Amino acid sequence: MTEPSTPKDGSKPTSKQTSKQASTLSIKWLPKIMSLAALMGIVIGSLMRLRPQPYTQREVMYASMLSQWLNSSLRSIFVPLLISNVFLTLSQLNFKTCIRISRRAFLFFLCSNMSGVLIGIVVGLSLKPGNKARDPKFIPRKTNATIAENLMYSVINTSQTPESDRAQTDLRTLAKQAIYDLVPSTNFSGLLFLILHSVPITMTFLQNSIVDNRIVTLVIPFGAGYHRPSTAVFYAVAPIFLVQASGKDLGFVDTLNLYGLSLLCTFGESGFPGASTVFVQNTAHYIGSDPSALDLILPVNDVINLVGTVCNVLSDCICAHAVHENTYQELQNYDRMKMRGRMQLRTSLASLIRPQ
Repeated sequence: MTEPSTPKDGSKPTSKQTSKQASTLSIKWLPKIMSLAALMGIVIGSLMRLRPQPYTQREVMYASMLSQWLNSSLRSIFVPLLISNVFLTLSQLNFKTCIRISRRAFLFFLCSNMSGVLIGIVVGLSLKPGNKARDPKFIPRKTNATIAENLMYSVINTSQTPESDRAQTDLRTLAKQAIYDLVPSTNFSGLLFLILHSVPITMTFLQNSIVDNRIVTLVIPFGAGYHRPSTAVFYAVAPIFLVQASGKDLGFVDTLNLYGLSLLCTFGESGFPGASTVFVQNTAHYIGSDPSALDLILPVNDVINLVGTVCNVLSDCICAHAVHENTYQELQNYDRMKMRGRMQLRTSLASLIRPQ
């Protein structure tokens, strides 16, 4: 059970209770800020829809400045708090215990992501997107790119865009502009991105559960960056769906290529719709998709990311509980040994300063 903030018998709170109170106070207001930002984004986006004329790219850039400022402010506030909590947890555990907890969490995350990509490929290969494949005028796009070239192309386009041929390679800007044209309600969707910063919400939820706070501090930040099973499913389903809609059947080599790229890109993917759109576009392009087929994904991309974030948070909580069940007895033994050492130190000091 969760320890109360103040003991009922009026005694002095223990160090564990004090550290838990400080950790809770440091992040409990962050979900409120994110919820308020998401509400502001919905309201302002609805108001912007009232304008009959389409917005220019410059107007959209000015409107997104506020969301970018809030996003950077949230990172500048939350990252120092998160780092301080991690170092505080590391100071309370020995090196071997931290390695065991991290190893178990990593194995859980890796198996979960691999299962997500595999499920996505199976589901994607079973989809029947339409009759466009029977169109005799359509000629599938064929490329001879290797797996290494596909991976390098995905990494380049998800990072800095080269100056040459910018109109063709800056897929992130093109995808955002397509979203603005297709779905007017996402004109101010930048504020909604803040709700995808799920770490404060996850940590606040788990701090009120039976999971040890030291496990929460070590597992959740690691899982937020590398554990995205629902994103892995989407990264496998979406390219296959687009390729099938373009009228091409995937071979065994293309399927293995897609599996490797999807698994690699799920590690470290932040969950923002822009990044997922760029990856889906790059992967689908190199396995033979028609570029116009991306319009099938863009209108529902934000909704898919929001739903996927809920599944990712739930999976992170399950992982934290699983690691807690496997390491709880070990942590209890470590706490007893630490307390026994403190008692022996106090006894030794008391015997030294006691008058003869």
